[in-house]
Amino acid sequence: VLIEKYRLGGDCLQVGCIPSKALISVAKLFDKIRNGATFGLRVEGLSMDYQALQNWKSGIINTLEAGIESLCKGYRAEVIKGEAEILNKNSVKVHKTDGDEEIRARNIVIATGSRPISLPGIEFDGKLVIGSSEALELREAPRRLLVVGGGYIGLELACAYQRFGSKVFIVELTDQLLPGT
Repeated sequence: VLIEKYRLGGDCLQVGCIPSKALISVAKLFDKIRNGATFGLRVEGLSMDYQALQNWKSGIINTLEAGIESLCKGYRAEVIKGEAEILNKNSVKVHKTDGDEEIRARNIVIATGSRPISLPGIEFDGKLVIGSSEALELREAPRRLLVVGGGYIGLELACAYQRFGSKVFIVELTDQLLPGT
């Protein structure tokens, strides 16, 4: 049994690795074409259609999510949409839209995903102050982008948007980017 609150694939597929790599791949191509004159490629009027980019990225996510659903069916794993509450070492209560269901199991695996941490007094508003999930959904490259945190998620997004033309600033609390590496 797989209990999923949102969509199959978890954070990596929905708001992490996969969508960020999709943006990065397009950003690299855009930057390469924009600077192509250095190796003889001249392109006039290059522009980025962010709606088309978002549609393409969503298509990738949807295709992979359908693949996960197919794998679950193939392995006879029941998928239940809802929020799980662990009752004890062998019982889980699933809160679903149509009521609660209790499931007993010998083993329980917890994979809760993640969420960005806001700064005290500077809460996410979805417009000016955004998390990484919202950054993956932008409909245009911001003119200026301040990335708080020099970890891999912030740096990946910073690099992508810099290649799309944003002026990027990175603030990191420690004395190096990618702390711990």
